[in-house]
Amino acid sequence: MMLLLTVGSTETVQTNTQLVVRPYMVEAEPFDTPYADSLIDWDEQDRQNDCLWEFLQASGVELTLQTVIAAGDWTDALGGACEAIGED
Repeated sequence: MMLLLTVGSTETVQTNTQLVVRPYMVEAEPFDTPYADSLIDWDEQDRQNDCLWEFLQASGVELTLQTVIAAGDWTDALGGACEAIGED
């Protein structure tokens, strides 16, 4: 009968990590989007935004991102914010 005994050594490897953060400013260059812009009536969009603002002010709700999005969705379902406040 033969007995084999293995003895191993454990080595501890220590690594150090350093995070270096360097701020870097990049200016976005505007570019034209004629096709996408042609799909939206920007004057009507601005008018609806103004009507939504009036709707929110008249409602007296706290202006948070959630309430603005919910009010926008709700007035869109009614035909638009201007329709909801009787401007159409």
